[in-house]
Amino acid sequence: TQHDSDQTELATTCRLVAGFWLNEVDQNRLELLRDLQVQSAWSELGGSVPAEETQSPETLDRLAADYCQLLIGPKKHLPPVQSVWSDHTFQAKAASSTGRFYELYAGYQPPGTIFDHLGCQLHFAAFLLDQVSHGQDHGQAASQVLAQFQREHLTWAEQLLDRVTQKADTEFYRGLAIVTGKLIKELSR
Repeated sequence: TQHDSDQTELATTCRLVAGFWLNEVDQNRLELLRDLQVQSAWSELGGSVPAEETQSPETLDRLAADYCQLLIGPKKHLPPVQSVWSDHTFQAKAASSTGRFYELYAGYQPPGTIFDHLGCQLHFAAFLLDQVSHGQDHGQAASQVLAQFQREHLTWAEQLLDRVTQKADTEFYRGLAIVTGKLIKELSR
């Protein structure tokens, strides 16, 4: 059905966006973004894809430098971690709460060890969307879990996304913040 198709597309977008928060852009993911369908959808959401003629080691270096200055540090960076924004420290209440959500699904493995990292949280949202689109009894429960997870563990990101939009040196990371904001709003529907 159309609803299942929409859920699948949303899950795919969540996974793509999660990956960009978890790791700096590499050649493979840059090429994935250049796929015409993906690029069109990405641009519609407010994302920016470096032009193919700028596909060079210098472009990847510039993107890597921006990722590091924005999200890694060492100074004045913006960690994409809920505990840092809500409790001003790593591994606080948000991390343990997120971990409890992950434990609800025995087969779920987060893609990182910082459970309340925005990338891990979006990856889990994608996992739940997959559960919803596969329907039956599990789909209804996953839909309810997703709604609660979104309220408790994705609304914090608005502050981070605003700051990334202001501080990014590249259009790509400004666009990533915009796309992520729209994606989180879409998850709340």
